[in-house]
Amino acid sequence: MYFVKVAIDVPLYKLFEYSWDTTELFVKPEIGQIVEVEFGRKKTAGILIEINNESSIKKDEKSYSIKKVINLAPCQPIEPKELKLYQFASKYYLRPLGEVIFSSIPSEWKNPTNWEKIKKSITKREGKKQKVEEATAKILSFNDEQLKAIEILNEITRSTNYEISLLKGITGSGKTAVYLEWIKNITEDQNKQCLILVPEINLTPQLEQTVKSICINRDVVILHSNLTPSERNHAWLKIQKGSGQIIVGTRLSVFTPIQNLSAIVIDEEHDNSYKQQDGMRYSARDVAVWRAANLKIPVLLCSATPSLETWQKVLEKKVRLLELSKRARPGSTIPKIEIVDIKKEI
Repeated sequence: MYFVKVAIDVPLYKLFEYSWDTTELFVKPEIGQIVEVEFGRKKTAGILIEINNESSIKKDEKSYSIKKVINLAPCQPIEPKELKLYQFASKYYLRPLGEVIFSSIPSEWKNPTNWEKIKKSITKREGKKQKVEEATAKILSFNDEQLKAIEILNEITRSTNYEISLLKGITGSGKTAVYLEWIKNITEDQNKQCLILVPEINLTPQLEQTVKSICINRDVVILHSNLTPSERNHAWLKIQKGSGQIIVGTRLSVFTPIQNLSAIVIDEEHDNSYKQQDGMRYSARDVAVWRAANLKIPVLLCSATPSLETWQKVLEKKVRLLELSKRARPGSTIPKIEIVDIKKEI
């Protein structure tokens, strides 16, 4: 018999204690497991955070009865490095730990009665034969500035250290091509995963096609709120198992458990859409940078108009600047801008 403390998706800053009977559950408890528990009069999901051999409840408190963990979710436990991220976000953004963790998990997992249906749906999806399309890599040509940026990024990858870089370039300078070439090089190792954050859902379809045309033979997974519950469940589980190599997602995907995360790209890093304004308020860009620092992996910020705080860090030499000053397409020129005084024209 063990006594475990569980985080539940409720607005309370505490963990809740339950007993764990190995003769009923057939396994020993493991931190990060998603479990079914009874909270009040309803059954709900919780995340196992702490394991003890003895109860924290005093023996003289006889009126208090400890409820049992009922069941386990059909997925592997969330890893300690992800739990550390959630604990940081909970303290920094002043939200209960359970709310932070469950904001990163598809909503259907919060109701244990759905677990069997999720398991069957995923088994059915994985059982279908996927159409194998012959992919032809899109051949890219890079100018001197792009090649220099790619080489620097590759050097950062080889150093296997945490570093923030800013890829600043004018519109049409080929920033996307640069970071996709970098990600393509990283994911040559099939065990490595990369996360690309985009500010808006409507940017994901176009970027998905671009990623697949450049990073051929890579498993690309899309994560955003417009996916169906079945699609999101499958994508989340796939990423957690480590099989999705390139993850393209909106701000909420920054909390997704990614087993072998090796690099993070934040496209249009200045965009205010990275800030969640209701419910659990957070900045996905800042969380991504903290996550990269914790995992000691590189993070690349991309923008034609960087945010003031990022530019200040560039001036302080805390962020490496990679600059693209000319259009990527040969022969294309920067448009001339003329300021017209409308009052005089009228």
